[in-house]
Amino acid sequence: MTVLGFNCITTGYVYTLGIGDSLLSILRAPSALTGLPGTMLFSRFRGTMA
Repeated sequence: MTVLGFNCITTGYVYTLGIGDSLLSILRAPSALTGLPGTMLFSRFRGTMA
């Protein structure tokens, strides 16, 4: 969905850098925690701008 998303291409690239599964899981947590409020704020801001 975005450049910051952990999709298949990003995960594959991270594996080629030698980063393990546990660190990748730790990095996914802040991504999810910021993505959820960001989605809700975007829809709220979009509603006020339209």
